[in-house]
Amino acid sequence: MKKLVKKIIHTVLSFFKWVWTECKDWRTLVLLGIICLILSSPIWIFGILYFTFHWEWALVAGLAVWGFWMLPGAPFFALSVSITLAIKKIFQKVKRGKIKELLEGNRDHESPSDAAEDAAVSDNAADHASDDSSDGQSPE
Repeated sequence: MKKLVKKIIHTVLSFFKWVWTECKDWRTLVLLGIICLILSSPIWIFGILYFTFHWEWALVAGLAVWGFWMLPGAPFFALSVSITLAIKKIFQKVKRGKIKELLEGNRDHESPSDAAEDAAVSDNAADHASDDSSDGQSPE
């Protein structure tokens, strides 16, 4: 039993050490705080409703949501960290310009059928342009 408890404590501590190594810069810590506030927003909204309008159902709903997130098996912190790290990864890709390449499409990896289709479209456009010219010469 003691080995199991030590293993659980070691796992939890190693998880928090990993989170600390990932969140050393201030931007990631701010992002983690914002994500935690967003995920816990139903608690805040129900609390504001209760204190503003004195609706008892809002207090009960807020406490129920808070109670769910505080359960030992609730994934609040794991969900917050995973969303934070995913957004951090997206920011890093945007900063390096990888998202721009993906959105614009990379012409180096174009398939041969796409290149043939583009050539046919440009030839067709050149044929139509030569038909429209009044002197009968093809445009260059």
